[in-house]
Amino acid sequence: NVDMNNCAAEAKQPRDLTGEEKGLIAGRQTSRFFMNGRPVVSPALKPALHQSALPSDSSDYADRYAICLLKLGYRWSDE
Repeated sequence: NVDMNNCAAEAKQPRDLTGEEKGLIAGRQTSRFFMNGRPVVSPALKPALHQSALPSDSSDYADRYAICLLKLGYRWSDE
């Protein structure tokens, strides 16, 4: 998925998040977008959250990746 590749590349650039960007995440576990360092995808090849029962923390990289996808029009699966 081109969006996922572009957002992964953008997320590698360290930067501080704006208040608006932090609001987009709203405390969600963005690290669930990755498993074993690779983006998780749905059967339809869309970005997805790993369905692990184990709690996971977010990272700056995962936060930036999620924000990029949200800005492209992707939505959280619970919305």
